[in-house]
This record gives sequence, C-alpha cells and structure tokens, in this order.
Amino acid sequence: MYIGVLGPLHISLEGASGQIELAPKPRTALAVLLANAGVIVPISSLVREVWGTIPR
Repeated sequence: MYIGVLGPLHISLEGASGQIELAPKPRTALAVLLANAGVIVPISSLVREVWGTIPR
C-alpha cells in the first residue's frame, strides 16, 4: 500500500489507485497517524496536531 499526503491525497493498493478529497482536519489526522506508523499516538498529541491546542 502506498499513501501520498503531499499534494493531493493519493492511495495505491494492489495495482489500483485513486485520489481522495479530505477536509483539512481529517487530512491532518491521517498525516499524523501515517507519520507515526507502528507507534501508539496519544489522543492529546493527535488533538494538538489537528486543532493546535487541546480544547477544554
């Protein structure tokens, strides 16, 4: 599987590929999770990356 997040979101899997439209926040969440593949990402870190701060 290949997922490109720089520029248009592009996914390739077993010869099939396509582009997906995502709003900025889901795209940021996906990028954070992909950058930390194989590692548990704490909710607080994910929230901070997506919203810039932890909402209260």
